[in-house]
Amino acid sequence: MLCCLVSTLLVGCVGFEPTPDTTRFYVLNTHQQSSPMSQGKAVLVRNVSLAEYLDNSQIAQREGSNRIIYLAQHRWAGSLDRMITGVIADEINANHPGHNATMLERGREDLIVDVTVLRFDFHPGSEVALQLEYIVVDGISREILRHERLDRQQACPAHPSIEEVVNLMEILLRGAVGDMKLKSQPINETPIFP
Repeated sequence: MLCCLVSTLLVGCVGFEPTPDTTRFYVLNTHQQSSPMSQGKAVLVRNVSLAEYLDNSQIAQREGSNRIIYLAQHRWAGSLDRMITGVIADEINANHPGHNATMLERGREDLIVDVTVLRFDFHPGSEVALQLEYIVVDGISREILRHERLDRQQACPAHPSIEEVVNLMEILLRGAVGDMKLKSQPINETPIFP
């Protein structure tokens, strides 16, 4: 009886093979340096917070206006909020001359940028969408200089590859950051014209 049991187990185990992991991982490209440069107005991208549904390693896909599904086989390769922070700092440096943005505190920042990402997903056959709010704060006085919401959409093919979707998401994010206004006077002050 024992021999019969052992031979049954051996025959059953022979057919088991590990299944390959088909999970794919994606990043947003960032060029942030580990040490900040010293020229220009010092900008700290201090905080990027995500809507709760985005605080997940799986990429979010919208189905209809109120339903989200998570793509188990398609994941962010790192912390999405950190990747977005790096892209924001890169784009401030690229599109706002005279500003030097970093994710690292330097001790004395001229401007501080906080961002809340409200939407960052896609709906096949419809759109890739980004919605964010940002606040620019004077690094010395701590006065709010600007508070604005940016909405960006781009057409999404009916059957996109996820790599294509991630590229479109990054394009939307970079475009939105390029449109940010890094104002250096408090929003409650009225400009005086001569």
